[in-house]
Amino acid sequence: MLSRMKLGRHPANLAKVAAHVQAREVIDLSRIPAMPAARDWSMVDGQPLAYPMFLNDQLGICTCASLGHSQITQSANSGVEAAITDDDVKSAYERLCGYVDGNPATDNGGNMLAIGQALIGGQLFAGRRLAAIVAINPKDSDMLAAASEFCGGLWLGWNLPVAWQNADIWDVAPDGSTSGDWAPRSWGGHATASTAWSPALRGLKTWTIDKPYTPAAAAVYCEEAYGLLWADLWARLAGGLCPAGLDLQKLTDLMAAVRG
Repeated sequence: MLSRMKLGRHPANLAKVAAHVQAREVIDLSRIPAMPAARDWSMVDGQPLAYPMFLNDQLGICTCASLGHSQITQSANSGVEAAITDDDVKSAYERLCGYVDGNPATDNGGNMLAIGQALIGGQLFAGRRLAAIVAINPKDSDMLAAASEFCGGLWLGWNLPVAWQNADIWDVAPDGSTSGDWAPRSWGGHATASTAWSPALRGLKTWTIDKPYTPAAAAVYCEEAYGLLWADLWARLAGGLCPAGLDLQKLTDLMAAVRG
């Protein structure tokens, strides 16, 4: 049962998220060419990618496990091998979140933005550098779609309701309730990589499973959303060209300011 899986995402510091580089600062929706009606970055050459557990059934390591899933996705779509191991993810959890192997008292999860900024600041994840992380308003469907297309998926932070523990699709309550089992974070906080996009239904990878979610669910239960660009992967993902509508120079300058 999913209720036995580990979570581990700290609540977002929304003031710090708002102060971070925003997707709207570097993505001009008016200049974006027609996007595909749907995109599933987890399918490559007609075959589904494998997304390991990365110890998220044993540790509150979801922030780092989902980074591993993001790197797997961009790597496969860039034609670059990503042999990420449990040890790679656990090592990141130790360095970025203070976990001490074998000490359950230190298994306290992590803050997504703090982890992302540490990776921008020079830390490595599974040997790779994060070139950019941009924040997106989880209620802005147009920007989420554009960032997913540009970045090969999204990195999402959820306030999970208990009602989702046995749900086939993550959605809002039929009666619109957000109390009781439908209360945000009544189950806990979780971080996931979202790899699939369509107007009506989206998809993420977590705990080795595919989990569809609706735009309405994201608007209520997704607290933070980011686009990630891994340094040696994104140029290949983008075909070596800066997509129309993305101000790459401004993004580079803003990331330099974050590192500074």
